[in-house]
Amino acid sequence: MGLKDYVVPSTTVILAPTQASVTVRGLNFADLTKLMNEHGAAMVLLFGRVWAQAKTGTLDGKSVGELIQTSLMEMPELAASMIAIAVDEPDATDMAAKLTPGVQIEILMAAIEHTFVSEAEVKKLVEAVTTMMEKAGGLATTLTGASTDGSGESDAA
Repeated sequence: MGLKDYVVPSTTVILAPTQASVTVRGLNFADLTKLMNEHGAAMVLLFGRVWAQAKTGTLDGKSVGELIQTSLMEMPELAASMIAIAVDEPDATDMAAKLTPGVQIEILMAAIEHTFVSEAEVKKLVEAVTTMMEKAGGLATTLTGASTDGSGESDAA
């Protein structure tokens, strides 16, 4: 079996109270990059919370799902964007925001389950994103000459 034969795992979610449905898949790097570009601060907060849990050694699929679900309830715009992307309708963010909380949670949980199929994958992703953010911060500092010591002073002077 080759890559062309791969079928992306998905879950069908009924859009209650109607009988309409959507097919939900996991998020990939392109999706996460899009979410980072559109919701940077919220994504940094979300990954920071997951990373903090990973460092305590209490990270497992269930706890990550609960942590992400709780965090997304605090970040409805990010949740709506994530839903729209996970159902392959990225231009339907406004409609995703109007879904009932129960349906939103069901879609988000399905997306999370398909994105993070194991604890090891969660750790790898969080480490990769953290490293990328650190490198991007270092690059930004190099390009702008801004200090990262919190003093607000530029190193370029």
